[in-house]
Amino acid sequence: MTGIYYADLFVINGKGCVVMGCGKSQTCRSYTGETTKEVMTDSLRFDVEGNSLVAYGDAGMGLLPFDSQRCPKIFVDYFIYMQAKDETGFREIQEISNNEFCEMADFNITFNICNEEERRAEFKDLLADRDLKFISVPWGDSMETKGAMINAYVK
Repeated sequence: MTGIYYADLFVINGKGCVVMGCGKSQTCRSYTGETTKEVMTDSLRFDVEGNSLVAYGDAGMGLLPFDSQRCPKIFVDYFIYMQAKDETGFREIQEISNNEFCEMADFNITFNICNEEERRAEFKDLLADRDLKFISVPWGDSMETKGAMINAYVK
Protein backbone atom coordinates (compact mmCIF):
# COMPACT_ATOMS: atom_id res chain seq x y z
CA MET A 1 0.00 0.00 0.00
CA THR A 2 1.38 3.38 -0.99
CA GLY A 3 1.30 6.75 0.69
CA ILE A 4 -1.25 9.42 -0.18
CA TYR A 5 -1.50 10.82 -3.72
CA TYR A 6 -3.23 14.10 -4.57
CA ALA A 7 -5.77 12.69 -7.02
CA ASP A 8 -9.45 11.96 -7.46
CA LEU A 9 -11.09 8.59 -7.97
CA PHE A 10 -14.23 8.23 -10.05
CA VAL A 11 -16.00 5.32 -11.70
CA ILE A 12 -17.05 6.44 -15.18
CA ASN A 13 -19.10 4.08 -17.33
CA GLY A 14 -17.98 1.20 -15.12
CA LYS A 15 -14.26 2.04 -15.45
CA GLY A 16 -12.01 3.02 -12.54
CA CYS A 17 -10.54 6.46 -13.30
CA VAL A 18 -7.78 8.28 -11.44
CA VAL A 19 -7.98 11.98 -12.26
CA MET A 20 -5.20 14.53 -11.82
CA GLY A 21 -4.57 18.06 -13.08
CA CYS A 22 -6.53 21.30 -13.24
CA GLY A 23 -10.25 21.30 -12.37
CA LYS A 24 -10.28 17.56 -11.77
CA SER A 25 -12.94 17.39 -9.07
CA GLN A 26 -15.25 20.04 -10.46
CA THR A 27 -15.17 18.59 -13.98
CA CYS A 28 -15.99 15.04 -12.93
CA ARG A 29 -18.63 16.18 -10.47
CA SER A 30 -20.33 18.12 -13.27
CA TYR A 31 -21.60 14.88 -14.76
CA THR A 32 -21.88 12.47 -11.84
CA GLY A 33 -25.08 10.52 -12.01
CA GLU A 34 -26.23 7.18 -13.30
CA THR A 35 -22.97 6.26 -15.11
CA THR A 36 -20.44 8.29 -13.07
CA LYS A 37 -19.78 7.90 -9.36
CA GLU A 38 -17.47 9.92 -7.15
CA VAL A 39 -15.43 7.65 -4.86
CA MET A 40 -12.92 10.10 -3.33
CA THR A 41 -11.30 13.44 -4.04
CA ASP A 42 -7.77 14.60 -3.25
CA SER A 43 -6.58 11.60 -1.23
CA LEU A 44 -5.81 8.20 -2.81
CA ARG A 45 -3.68 5.20 -2.01
CA PHE A 46 -2.67 2.50 -4.49
CA ASP A 47 -1.94 -1.19 -4.25
CA VAL A 48 -1.25 -4.00 -6.71
CA GLU A 49 -3.34 -7.17 -6.95
CA GLY A 50 -1.95 -9.65 -9.44
CA ASN A 51 -1.21 -7.49 -12.46
CA SER A 52 -3.95 -4.98 -11.66
CA LEU A 53 -3.63 -1.58 -10.02
CA VAL A 54 -6.13 -0.87 -7.27
CA ALA A 55 -7.00 2.55 -5.83
CA TYR A 56 -8.56 3.35 -2.47
CA GLY A 57 -9.89 6.65 -1.24
CA ASP A 58 -8.36 7.64 2.09
CA ALA A 59 -10.59 10.11 3.89
CA GLY A 60 -8.11 10.27 6.78
CA MET A 61 -5.50 11.67 4.35
CA GLY A 62 -2.78 9.69 6.14
CA LEU A 63 -3.53 11.36 9.47
CA LEU A 64 -5.73 8.52 10.73
CA PRO A 65 -4.98 4.80 10.50
CA PHE A 66 -6.01 3.49 7.08
CA ASP A 67 -8.67 0.78 7.08
CA SER A 68 -8.96 -0.85 3.64
CA GLN A 69 -12.08 -2.73 4.82
CA ARG A 70 -13.98 0.58 5.12
CA CYS A 71 -12.71 2.12 1.87
CA PRO A 72 -14.00 0.91 -1.48
CA LYS A 73 -11.41 -0.82 -3.64
CA ILE A 74 -11.54 0.27 -7.28
CA PHE A 75 -9.59 -1.43 -10.06
CA VAL A 76 -7.96 1.29 -12.16
CA ASP A 77 -8.49 1.36 -15.93
CA TYR A 78 -7.74 5.01 -16.79
CA PHE A 79 -5.45 7.79 -15.68
CA ILE A 80 -6.89 11.13 -16.79
CA TYR A 81 -4.90 14.35 -16.83
CA MET A 82 -6.91 17.59 -16.96
CA GLN A 83 -5.02 20.30 -18.86
CA ALA A 84 -4.88 23.84 -17.50
CA LYS A 85 -5.82 26.68 -19.82
CA ASP A 86 -2.18 27.61 -20.49
CA GLU A 87 -1.19 23.97 -21.20
CA THR A 88 -3.75 23.18 -23.86
CA GLY A 89 -2.66 23.10 -27.48
CA PHE A 90 -5.39 20.78 -28.76
CA ARG A 91 -9.19 20.48 -28.68
CA GLU A 92 -9.86 16.75 -28.37
CA ILE A 93 -8.91 14.13 -25.81
CA GLN A 94 -5.53 12.60 -26.61
CA GLU A 95 -4.08 9.24 -25.62
CA ILE A 96 -0.67 9.69 -24.02
CA SER A 97 2.05 7.40 -22.69
CA ASN A 98 2.49 6.71 -19.01
CA ASN A 99 5.75 8.73 -19.09
CA GLU A 100 3.91 11.72 -20.59
CA PHE A 101 1.24 11.38 -17.92
CA CYS A 102 3.89 11.31 -15.18
CA GLU A 103 5.50 14.48 -16.53
CA MET A 104 2.18 16.32 -16.79
CA ALA A 105 0.93 15.19 -13.38
CA ASP A 106 4.19 15.71 -11.48
CA PHE A 107 2.57 18.26 -9.13
CA ASN A 108 -0.12 15.73 -8.13
CA ILE A 109 2.37 12.89 -7.81
CA THR A 110 4.86 14.77 -5.62
CA PHE A 111 2.45 17.05 -3.70
CA ASN A 112 3.54 17.54 -0.08
CA ILE A 113 6.36 14.96 -0.37
CA CYS A 114 9.90 15.48 0.92
CA ASN A 115 11.64 12.94 -1.31
CA GLU A 116 10.17 13.72 -4.73
CA GLU A 117 12.51 11.41 -6.68
CA GLU A 118 11.54 8.43 -4.52
CA ARG A 119 7.86 9.25 -5.01
CA ARG A 120 8.25 9.55 -8.79
CA ALA A 121 9.98 6.17 -8.89
CA GLU A 122 7.25 4.58 -6.75
CA PHE A 123 4.54 5.93 -9.05
CA LYS A 124 6.30 4.78 -12.24
CA ASP A 125 6.72 1.32 -10.71
CA LEU A 126 2.99 1.18 -9.99
CA LEU A 127 2.22 1.90 -13.65
CA ALA A 128 4.83 -0.37 -15.21
CA ASP A 129 3.61 -3.33 -17.25
CA ARG A 130 -0.06 -2.85 -16.44
CA ASP A 131 -2.98 -2.63 -18.84
CA LEU A 132 -3.84 1.03 -18.20
CA LYS A 133 -4.98 3.84 -20.47
CA PHE A 134 -3.63 7.37 -20.14
CA ILE A 135 -5.45 10.36 -21.59
CA SER A 136 -5.06 14.11 -21.57
CA VAL A 137 -8.17 16.31 -21.60
CA PRO A 138 -7.93 19.83 -23.06
CA TRP A 139 -9.14 22.95 -21.32
CA GLY A 140 -12.74 23.58 -22.37
CA ASP A 141 -15.37 26.25 -22.50
CA SER A 142 -16.88 24.81 -19.31
CA MET A 143 -16.47 21.99 -16.83
CA GLU A 144 -19.64 20.45 -18.25
CA THR A 145 -18.14 20.40 -21.78
CA LYS A 146 -14.99 18.69 -20.53
CA GLY A 147 -17.07 16.27 -18.46
CA ALA A 148 -19.18 15.30 -21.45
CA MET A 149 -15.99 14.68 -23.50
CA ILE A 150 -14.65 12.34 -20.82
CA ASN A 151 -17.96 10.55 -20.41
CA ALA A 152 -18.13 9.92 -24.18
CA TYR A 153 -14.48 8.76 -24.34
CA VAL A 154 -14.23 6.39 -21.38
CA LYS A 155 -15.70 3.02 -22.34
